[in-house]
Amino acid sequence: MPAFYEIKFLPEGTVVEFYGSEGNRYLLADGALLRMNAAPVWCRVCSKFAEGEVVEPLAEIDQQLADLRDENSLFYQVAQDSLAGPGFHAEMIAETQKRRKWREARIAGPKCLRCGTTEIVVLPRDQAIANPFSSGTLTLQFAGFASVAFSNGLFSPEGDRLDTAEKPSR
Repeated sequence: MPAFYEIKFLPEGTVVEFYGSEGNRYLLADGALLRMNAAPVWCRVCSKFAEGEVVEPLAEIDQQLADLRDENSLFYQVAQDSLAGPGFHAEMIAETQKRRKWREARIAGPKCLRCGTTEIVVLPRDQAIANPFSSGTLTLQFAGFASVAFSNGLFSPEGDRLDTAEKPSR
């Protein structure tokens, strides 16, 4: 389910809502699909808040794999106890291994899902950063989950949009 965020601007105190999307996938060379992780960004080309890819470091993916194999880790226990049913733990390992293989081959930096540029500013959660388009600071805060239409965008392994459907506006 997509996340819902509040972007707070200081010193004026203005709050802007931002809704994530769901359903974006990479189409890999072997025809397999891989779920895309996305997060709020400021796109310097679009001059607006948008979603951008999250391209995790290999070390982070390796840690996820290690946790999925460690019976004492919380990640392992959650995967084992999931309401998704038997086999979910094995599916998570397979998905994470597929993500690692994709990440090893990935060259491009994270891109704006709207226009495809790498000229983005990732908005870290719960941390004040300099406002990328004005004075003052802004803070991105998770506010819950939202029910929004699936975007179902299809992207190359390098993050280039393959479908021609326009992404829904927020």
